[in-house]
Amino acid sequence: MAEKEKVTLQDIANMAGISRNTVSKILNGHYTGSQQIKDRVMELLQESNYKGLGRLMTMEEKPEMKTILLLSPGGLDPNGFFLPLVNEIQKNVESRGYVLMFYGILSEEVERPEIPQVILDRKMDGIVCMEIFQRPFIEKLLKYGIPVVFLEFFYDMWAVPGKYDVVLMNSEYPVYVLTGKLLDQGYQKIGFIGDITHCRGFYERYQGYCRALRDRKVPEMPQYCINYEDSWGYGTEGELRKRLKAMQELPDAFIVANDFIAINVMSILQEWGIRIPQEVQVISFDNIPEAASTRPPLTTVNVDKEALSKNIINCLLQRMAHPKRPRSVIYTDSEIIYGQTTR
Repeated sequence: MAEKEKVTLQDIANMAGISRNTVSKILNGHYTGSQQIKDRVMELLQESNYKGLGRLMTMEEKPEMKTILLLSPGGLDPNGFFLPLVNEIQKNVESRGYVLMFYGILSEEVERPEIPQVILDRKMDGIVCMEIFQRPFIEKLLKYGIPVVFLEFFYDMWAVPGKYDVVLMNSEYPVYVLTGKLLDQGYQKIGFIGDITHCRGFYERYQGYCRALRDRKVPEMPQYCINYEDSWGYGTEGELRKRLKAMQELPDAFIVANDFIAINVMSILQEWGIRIPQEVQVISFDNIPEAASTRPPLTTVNVDKEALSKNIINCLLQRMAHPKRPRSVIYTDSEIIYGQTTR
């Protein structure tokens, strides 16, 4: 298969002649069907841009080597922020002599009284929790004493006691800088979109936005913000449209918690004939592949995934060697990528 710039789960599903859901189950380790289909999917993944994914072991396999578990909710979409990061984590894990295994935890498993038995049965040497920020599940996991590092975390980070580590992206300062530049250029109506209690990163991005207002003695502007609890799904374009439509007027700019939401915001504004950035500017975070291919390309914030993965694994190995040491929080620096959704 010739390499493409982007390969989606749907592309793999189409080539294998199966559903996207089946591909996701294979990646998550929940697939119980034909081994031939599973082998074909893994072969296609190996041939795609994300070659590392094809070697990623699932919970069904039983390696003899020391094992680190990557625990993540749902499927990993090759167009998102996290799959390229998984490939970097895998390289780091293998270079240290470990096997990386993957378990995609379902929402119903997160809500159960205990963590999945399959995780306990494997007796993992360490766990990387990626984008799991539900406090009850975190507390359940910590009580088993398995060395664990979290990429992203519950928004009220210090409220969760225990011996663990958290690796975060520098979220607050880039948003502070970008919001400040808008204000300094004379744009006074600036809104924030994203559930600020969704995770620590979203919370800190909102804090950067608020600090820029506060430092310039500009009052907060709730009339331009959509920061409800994420019970309705900011990724649901119809629901987001309702909330944007309810605004009496649109602001000069939106600071959006991540690219995925920002792309939906742009789609709705453009559907209404709103010109970006001439009428409304849009700033986002994550620098997913689609950020550069939007029209116009997004102004966003990028994190070096190689550096992020090294911080994650270094932190976990330290935790495995010294399980009783005090918890630590490690930040990985980020950089602003100026697109054309800002002036």
